[in-house]
Formats: sequence, structure tokens, C-alpha cells
Amino acid sequence: MLASLAVTGCATKSDNADNGSVDGIQLGPGMSESTLTLGVITDLSGPFAVQGMPALDGLKLVTDQINEDGGICGRFAVDLDVQDSGSDVQKATQAYDSMEEDVLALVQTLGAPVNTALIPRFTQDQIVNVPMAWGRSLLDWEGNAVPGGFYDTDMANGLSYLLQEDLIEDGDTVGHIYFTGEYGENGLAGAEHVADERNLNITGAEVSPTDVDMTALVQRFADEGVDAIALSVGPNQTASAVSVAVAEDLDVPIVMNNPAFAPGLLDSPIGEALRTNGHVANSFSPSFTGTSDDLAAAWSQANPDDEPTSTVVAGAGMGEIIRQVLEKACADGDMTREGLLAAKASLDELTTLGLVVPLDLSGGDTTRSSNILRPADVPGGLEIVASSYTGPITEGLE
Repeated sequence: MLASLAVTGCATKSDNADNGSVDGIQLGPGMSESTLTLGVITDLSGPFAVQGMPALDGLKLVTDQINEDGGICGRFAVDLDVQDSGSDVQKATQAYDSMEEDVLALVQTLGAPVNTALIPRFTQDQIVNVPMAWGRSLLDWEGNAVPGGFYDTDMANGLSYLLQEDLIEDGDTVGHIYFTGEYGENGLAGAEHVADERNLNITGAEVSPTDVDMTALVQRFADEGVDAIALSVGPNQTASAVSVAVAEDLDVPIVMNNPAFAPGLLDSPIGEALRTNGHVANSFSPSFTGTSDDLAAAWSQANPDDEPTSTVVAGAGMGEIIRQVLEKACADGDMTREGLLAAKASLDELTTLGLVVPLDLSGGDTTRSSNILRPADVPGGLEIVASSYTGPITEGLE
């Protein structure tokens, strides 16, 4: 893998050209006449390092490409100030405090709790942030460029797809296991929205991220004769839930929010059940295939023996989003933080070479679409069966 702990560069206060200008371009914090610095507050050592490290690898593919091509608008090389929060809110806040004056914007701020805690600071500092999180509380700051649909959007689209394909029907019962907290609660809200519209029955089961044995819950689902299982949890809970479903002969469709799936599950005893019954709804391409040939080539050169995971692709997608915000601000001649906010708000039809579903960054939900994917023995472990799918029920989701 790429060296995730490496920092491309680090600006100091003496490098900043806040309120200055060069060739008619207004400069913001973290900028010199030839560089700009972005802050990255991620998890490289904690419980979500398995997502943070490959996502950072994907981001660096994009920033390296930007710099090889001459920088933003052919002038500003991009440096990254990478700080490890370990998914600890206090450490993340300290990291933000240490970098705030010396970065122009943030990208890949990992985790709903971290982003929620920092929203008051983002608002105060008027800073654009590309979060690595998809909870609805992100709407509390207009500068959050959310890289895809919220968890409720994805779950609503996933269930809508099952209805469309006649895998479930009106009046059916869905057993939904979901995490406590915003991720799980948003996923449940998406399921309940579809249930209200299509007369589904939702049997909910709330669990903690530390709960890894789903035996009793899935046995209850089997006793109740559920017609589908929905999962807004993590891969460990998915492994347990699907294993018990197989043991109970509960042969029903399974729809998952993206965090519930990991490619390694296909090499486990539940692999065949996932290939047969599994569906994932998310906002990202599962691989670089059909997206950016340049990024695919850069990855292959640096990692000749490894296929990129979907998290690497997601990280690259976040990099492409901030690249387009920066390019628009530079074209407008205003690279202050206020200029970046205006540039973000103007991007109402943003595409990212297929890395992420099309986005509207002008305000509110960035998309109502999701990719619907099936687990398969392909790069990334998923193949798209419906690209940028918007279920008719999802449009009314709030």
C-alpha cells in the first residue's frame, strides 16, 4: 500500500498569505504563492483505521496527480497536513486546533462523532470540509461537501430496489439490525420511510458496535418469518448475522449500508450466502474499473500486487470533490475560505469520473441516488447492478 502515514507537506504560519493576493487571485489561510495546504483529520491507529488508511491512500493518488499536472489552476501545489485522531473526538478537536490557521480547507474528516463535534468550529471558521461520514447532522454546516447520499438515502434505495426486482413485496416484514447512534438511526429512518410508503413491517434490533453476536436477533427474525434482512452495522455484525441466517435456513434477500460490508467477508464461510442474497447500497464505485485510467495506473504502479479496495476509491472520490471546489475558486479569483464556500455552492452538477455518484453541492442533500451492488468475485468485491439508482420512494425522504 501507499505510505499512509507520510505527509505530503506541512505549511507553517509564515507560509500563509491570508488576505493577500497573487496575479489577481485572493489567497486564504494555508496558502503561499505556489502551494496550498489541506487538513486531514482521520483515523490511522484506532478502530476505524481500516477505513482511514486506504481512504488516505486514495486521496494521495489524487493530490499526487494534481501536483504532477502542475497544481490547482496550474499554479498551486497541494500539500496535506495529516493528523491521526484515532477516532477520538478530543484528539480530533486538538488536531483541528493545531492546524486551523494553517489550512485552507479540510478533506476526509473521518467519523460522524468527529464531524458533529467540529461543526460549531467549522461554522465559526467558515471552512469547507469534505467529511468521511454520511449522517444527516452534516447538514448543520453548509460548508460540508458530503461525498454521496446519507445512510437513510442508501437504505431507502436498497429496499426500493428489492421491491422493484420483486425480491420483496408490499406487506412483507424486514428484520433490521442497526447500530446505536446516527449511522444506525439514519439507516433505520430510511427503512421506515419505505415501510410507510409500501406497507412494509420493520422489526428493528438496535445493537452497539461492540456487540458481535447476532444469534438471538437473527433467530428471532427466523421465528417471525421475516422476508428480508437489513443491516446498518459493521462487517463483524454482518458476519454473525448472515452465519446465523444460513444456520436457520433463512434464505432471504439481505440489504446493507456500505459500512456493513467488507470484501474479506467473501472469503469467509458466509461468502456464498452474500453472493446469493447480498445487496449493498452506497455512493462509490467498487473499483477504478470504468473510472479514471490515470488513477488506476498510479495505483497499479505503486501497488502491483494489490487490488484497490472500494475505500481507496472512495478516498480518491473525496479528493476529486475538493479538487473541483479548489479549481472553481481559483477560476473565480477567490481562494479565501469565503471564496471556497461560494465555489462549493455553485457546483450543482458535479461529476467525478464515476468515482462517486453525481452530486449537487449547492445545499441540502447532495444526491438522492445510490449505486446498488452485489457481492461478487471481482476487484473490490462488489459489482454494480444499478448505477446512480434513485428509487421512486426515496425522492420524498427528509
